[in-house]
Amino acid sequence: MKKIPLLPCVFKPIGWAIFVPAALLGLCLLLNDFNGLPAGLPFPAVRTELLNNVALIGTLLGVLFVGCSRERIEDELIGRLRLDALLTALYANTIVIIAAALACYGLDFLYVMIYNLLTLPLLFLAIYQWRLWRLRKEACDEK
Repeated sequence: MKKIPLLPCVFKPIGWAIFVPAALLGLCLLLNDFNGLPAGLPFPAVRTELLNNVALIGTLLGVLFVGCSRERIEDELIGRLRLDALLTALYANTIVIIAAALACYGLDFLYVMIYNLLTLPLLFLAIYQWRLWRLRKEACDEK
């Protein structure tokens, strides 16, 4: 079988360390309509554009590191699981885009497409981690 170029397994905890704070920052920005951090948070004033970029790039890099790093035991089953999760995420993302194209117009559509930047990688990560958890749970149940 042809070997898939993946990141070393040490990137997975680094990815989680980048993804979680960046995603939380993105959620805080989303709650304030991307106009900076909500008032009352104990952080200094930072330019809104910088915060938006940190949240977006950090979330994408974190998902990339977690989703594309090797497992400690990487075999054909894990590779197949990774590919199936990516394909399922692609199907779900396509359905979301079609629904958004039919339901949203104007500036709302632009906002949906901005959110869509994160839909495919986040769906892939969620589906892959869930299927990996189920696989490990089934393996433990057999023992």
